[in-house]
Amino acid sequence: MKVPEATKSLFMYPNTMSPVLYVGRHHNSVGLRQGMLPHAHPCGVEICYIHRGSSEWWTGSDIHVLHALDILVILPRVPHGAVDSALAPCEYFWVHVDPNLLPKTLRHSLTEPGFAGVHRSHPEIGEVVSALYREHHSRDSYSADACRSLSELLITSLARSAGNVQYPNVSHLVSQAQGALLEADEENCSVEAVAERLFVSTAWLTKKFRSEVGQTPAAWVLERKMANAKRLLGMTDEPITDIAFQLGFSSSQYFATAFRRVTGRSPSEYRSLVFRG
Repeated sequence: MKVPEATKSLFMYPNTMSPVLYVGRHHNSVGLRQGMLPHAHPCGVEICYIHRGSSEWWTGSDIHVLHALDILVILPRVPHGAVDSALAPCEYFWVHVDPNLLPKTLRHSLTEPGFAGVHRSHPEIGEVVSALYREHHSRDSYSADACRSLSELLITSLARSAGNVQYPNVSHLVSQAQGALLEADEENCSVEAVAERLFVSTAWLTKKFRSEVGQTPAAWVLERKMANAKRLLGMTDEPITDIAFQLGFSSSQYFATAFRRVTGRSPSEYRSLVFRG
């Protein structure tokens, strides 16, 4: 029997159990020629757990490169979408929780710094998301109570993760460096130039960056630029040359070479594959 290349299972209100509005699982073993267009949810807080593989999403103006065991939290009414998650092999679970049906303390936690966005490498929180899915997939007389308890545990765990000193936001220095490294002027956004602007040595900045972000500055920049390139190629009709300059590449040829090295496709080949509605 041939194994399906992708499977998707979704439960949605009114067939979900309070306070869950949606819960689902997507498994994609080889990649599909399909993307996820921009959208927003008026009520639910969306929590997405990457179980296997990797995925690239955006929320507002931010690009998120997600790896296995990462969690992405998106608040109500925030525009978001997948850069090309359907093209990359991955398995993820997602759940939408209605904050109005949560206890007051948990509702307030949604506005705390660090709650929304990416929570790195949290399999224990991801297991709560997948458990919510399993309760909907195989219901019994205890499932409704289990879903309410799991939902409250999920929000509590994310609030603790956001406030846990073991998972701090990046320092002011690294945050400044990230902004500078993504500037369009290629000549002035090298690691050396940014270090000089911040009055630190290149070696010290690289060490701090690797410690707090888990990557070298150059690897982090390339990952974000390629994710943004894929979003622009898949969701706009901007000329490839304009995209290259917008991302800070000195020429469209340099951009095309870097893009092929990362994705295995030229920018035009990639654009022809993705779905833009």
